[in-house]
Amino acid sequence: MQHTKMENIEFVYIMPNHPWGVASVVSNLIRYSAYPEIRKKVILIGIGSENKPCDKDFGDAEVIVESSGNMWTNSKLSFVRRVARHISENSIIICNDGSPEYSMVELLQLRNPVISILHGDYRHYFNGGYRYGYLIDRMICVSSFLKKKANKLFPSCTNPIFIPFATPHVKINIDQKSYEKPIVITYAGSIISAKGCHHFPELIKQLDQSTLDYRFDIWGDGDLLDWLKKEVHPNSRVKFHGRKANEIVINALKESNISILLSKKEGLPVSLVEAMKCGSIPVVFDLDTGIPDIIDHEINGFRVPQEDVTGICNRILQIGNDINLLKKMSNAAVIKANSLFEPKRQAQSYEDLFLETSFRKEKFHAHKTSVINAVLNRIPMKFAWKIRKYCSIEE
Repeated sequence: MQHTKMENIEFVYIMPNHPWGVASVVSNLIRYSAYPEIRKKVILIGIGSENKPCDKDFGDAEVIVESSGNMWTNSKLSFVRRVARHISENSIIICNDGSPEYSMVELLQLRNPVISILHGDYRHYFNGGYRYGYLIDRMICVSSFLKKKANKLFPSCTNPIFIPFATPHVKINIDQKSYEKPIVITYAGSIISAKGCHHFPELIKQLDQSTLDYRFDIWGDGDLLDWLKKEVHPNSRVKFHGRKANEIVINALKESNISILLSKKEGLPVSLVEAMKCGSIPVVFDLDTGIPDIIDHEINGFRVPQEDVTGICNRILQIGNDINLLKKMSNAAVIKANSLFEPKRQAQSYEDLFLETSFRKEKFHAHKTSVINAVLNRIPMKFAWKIRKYCSIEE
């Protein structure tokens, strides 16, 4: 489909109402848009009655919050109809989570182009892509690994492509970056087990047993935060800064020498790209998803086998005790991150693909909703969920 009248087109991004990496990717796509004349909407999906948008800068986009409301009284059909009020015949739907966007398109048989951005190697992403893949007109993956996996698991109509996302430039003079002791180690992200934060006490213990003069700055919050504070207290080298605005974290990363990430699963972490643009060398647990796309082992960072906390510590000590290596790898990190994640170029790559994608007329012939699912979609979501679980009924 050729979009000849750009003034009639609108990009509609649908995503969870959370300030996670997904929100950062969408925020940057909008703020660095190559087509400012195209209207943008961000529909934030929440659970319950929350109507306050997450604190991300979505530029000049219209930001809308649609929450499920009371799931004991609201049906899936009524919910997706509320979301669909914000969709016009000129909307290009850009899915960033999968549900309820896919359900909305299927139940209402919307005849809009549907783009899916696959942000990570998580089960719900792949369950959604597998179940609703026939609806997707084009899929963008944030890493080469995700592209390969999507090619194997999803219908051919999704035609996955890997495009690095847009990440803002960081104003930094790498030659003036401080390499004086203490060496500053940084973690920025959610303080949760999935991010490997339960490994921090052991890492800190090993660092304290070394002779390295270091400071460990931890930015973020999460359900492990109180536990972590108790585990490392008292330790004047470890500083908890809580969750702060991205601008504050970026300024802190400019002073950072090393950034760690001990995740079990990821896509391609926005926080890691931001750290590298600040000259903070990544020392991370190795993951197939995204990490090899940006970290060239022993050149601009280190990839350590999963669960090897001692390996993480040893790499930190290797860099921290060799200022020349620290400077060399810091500069290499900046170069790699800037070359892959140039904001205007990458935003245009995404948007050009949006505009090139057409609605496939035959898509709704590929799936027929059963009578039982048609009924379940019209009763309160909680009851429908219990019935599906008890009777093993797939959507």
